[in-house]
Amino acid sequence: MRLNKKGEGGFMESVMVMMIVIISLTLFLAILPSAFNNDKETDTIPTEFLNDIYVTDSGISCGIDIEETMKSDGFTAFRLVVRIIGIDERYELSSGERSSDNMLYTSGTILVNFGGRTMNAEYELAVWR
Repeated sequence: MRLNKKGEGGFMESVMVMMIVIISLTLFLAILPSAFNNDKETDTIPTEFLNDIYVTDSGISCGIDIEETMKSDGFTAFRLVVRIIGIDERYELSSGERSSDNMLYTSGTILVNFGGRTMNAEYELAVWR
């Protein structure tokens, strides 16, 4: 690095020092979050059975036993609510004893068989451990 008679660096030296500072801060900010990364597995709700749901006037039915599926995954209770888009009816299927803590919830849209037609529906699925 060249210095003038007063001991000050020139423009190019200042730019180089600034780039070093910027790169150092970027690396610091990129590495810092990984130090606090908890690779703890999150609980997930099994939703594969939602592909086999069909709705009748009497309620929700499925090709598999939903209650057994939930119990095998360690859940004590579940509640499934399906609302077919365009129809004001709400269909609910629930089982098990619900506790106030340790509940998981998911929602979304699915295709259901309703009266021989495939229709778009919204679902809400809550499970308790």
